[in-house]
Amino acid sequence: MTINKDYFWTLHTLDNLQKRLEIQPLWIFLTLNYPDFMETVKDKIYYYKKITDFEGRVLKVVVSDSIPQRIITIHFHRGLKGKI
Repeated sequence: MTINKDYFWTLHTLDNLQKRLEIQPLWIFLTLNYPDFMETVKDKIYYYKKITDFEGRVLKVVVSDSIPQRIITIHFHRGLKGKI
């Protein structure tokens, strides 16, 4: 399954999306394409986006720095609410 031609969903990510029904796929797309903040650590890229439609919580999307890029995990980062 792809979010666009550049990213592939891992089974872990799909499982997280199914368990966390509050996370909208559109928010993942927006986080990857229009992040508020991003950082690279070793072989992973971390994307962060404040989701105003979800009480301003910050969505964190972790992507592998390999080709093809894989979305490794998604979740709301509790410690960043109100900081981005």
